Amino acid sequence: MPNALKLLVQHLKEIWKHFGRVQKVNILAGLGVALAIVVGLLVWSGKPDYRLLFTGLALEDSAAIKDKLDEEKIALDLKDSGRAIYVKQKDLYSARLLLAAAGLPRGDSASAGFEIFEEPKFGLTDFAQRINYQRALQGELQRTIGSMRGVESARVMLVIPKEGLLATEEEKKSSASIMLETSGGYALSPGQVNAIVQLVSSSVKNLAPSAVTITDQNGQLLTAPNSGDPDAPFEQANDQLAAKEKIEAQLTRKAQEILDMALGVDNSIVKVNADMNFDKVERRSERYDKQGRVARAETIESESSQTPSGSQGGVTGVRANIPIDNPEAGNTDQGMARTKKENIKSDYLVPTEVQHIVERGGRLQKLSVSVCVAMGAEPRSPVEMDKLKNLVSNAVGLSVDGERPDMIEVVEIPFATVPTGYENWWTQFPFGINKVGQWGIAAIVLLVAFLVMRNVMSNLSIRQEDTGVEVQQLTGESGESNEKNVSVLREEAMTLSPLEEQLQHIASVTQQNPRAVAAWITSVVEG
Repeated sequence: MPNALKLLVQHLKEIWKHFGRVQKVNILAGLGVALAIVVGLLVWSGKPDYRLLFTGLALEDSAAIKDKLDEEKIALDLKDSGRAIYVKQKDLYSARLLLAAAGLPRGDSASAGFEIFEEPKFGLTDFAQRINYQRALQGELQRTIGSMRGVESARVMLVIPKEGLLATEEEKKSSASIMLETSGGYALSPGQVNAIVQLVSSSVKNLAPSAVTITDQNGQLLTAPNSGDPDAPFEQANDQLAAKEKIEAQLTRKAQEILDMALGVDNSIVKVNADMNFDKVERRSERYDKQGRVARAETIESESSQTPSGSQGGVTGVRANIPIDNPEAGNTDQGMARTKKENIKSDYLVPTEVQHIVERGGRLQKLSVSVCVAMGAEPRSPVEMDKLKNLVSNAVGLSVDGERPDMIEVVEIPFATVPTGYENWWTQFPFGINKVGQWGIAAIVLLVAFLVMRNVMSNLSIRQEDTGVEVQQLTGESGESNEKNVSVLREEAMTLSPLEEQLQHIASVTQQNPRAVAAWITSVVEG
């Protein structure tokens, strides 16, 4: 057995001697790469398998979880700047149960919900109870908002005023401020922002949606500024401009579509200008109908009185009524004056009509439409132009009864085009420009492939003048003595012209050093 090993080592040394410099470098590099792969596999297989325990944690929770796992001697690995914790696969489920028993992760400390009322707390004042209720409500809202897609964390601050008997409706209104932190630069859509506004406003008493303000971690306002008036949607200049542009774009699209169907694409241009009025107008009117009135109540007041009437003529007074000479002869049955007075009061129900009209938002005051159509081979007649004008007017809804001072102008002019001599010159070919490009690319690919193959074949071919050279000279390992032999061989090869003499010389060289010839043939085939 030792002799066999020695013989194997000798053969390996002999083979190694006949390898060229490039071959030796390649062999050493291959052995190094193989050794590195084996070592890497051994290290990787010996490394413990870690699994994700929790991710997206707050730094406070990560610190608490790390301390708890260190107490239990459980190895862990922190990633994602401490927000993700990995443990060994064998400790994964036991670690989760252990942390769940300890109430971890707790989330944000300010996100405590209604569980703060689970522990009985005696001796708290009414103010402390209201503060705890507000904290619990804020925590529940933070948890709910934080569970939405794209929201990493949320901070909710509520202002809930204390209710009082003498408090006005304005003093009873609540307000809310929300700061959102999105994950990975995620941008919340307007629908998601409105959903958060409605969620918070529906969860807090006396909280209007307009009193909810939402910002992101970059300080950008996600909700419209609160003006105090929930019925004023167009107070900001940006909102007014956006509404104006939206109306103009919609009317332009309608007119352009009907012209494209009638005249063809790119044969007409439509521009619409809409004058909008964003003033808030409030009107109140009352109207009474006296013809349809109905008596509801009627009161009649009557008053009568009697007074004695005096004699006709003579002196008035007691002397006229009582005779001086003969009192018994006086007239005791004198006439009485009677008076009667009546006052009638009637209460009627009069039908009334009360209108309270509040106009808010954008109102269209004037439309200005400009239409430009391309001129054809012959100018269009006035009848055709009127038809186009009526089509556009009906499409955009111009006022025909004079309610608005709308305007429309339809003009026919020649459109600017590229000169005919330089337009689409490739269309004169019997095939399209795409075919030309495809054939050109195919020709370039074939040319490159031909050049590469020719270079490869030239490197694989054996030159005729090298057949008479000694093997060690071809491998680059010949010394001074070999160079002399090579020169002698070259001189002899030059004097021998017949092919048989060259073959005999090669056979003699092969018989003298068969191992060198075998190594040379191997290097040529593999190299």
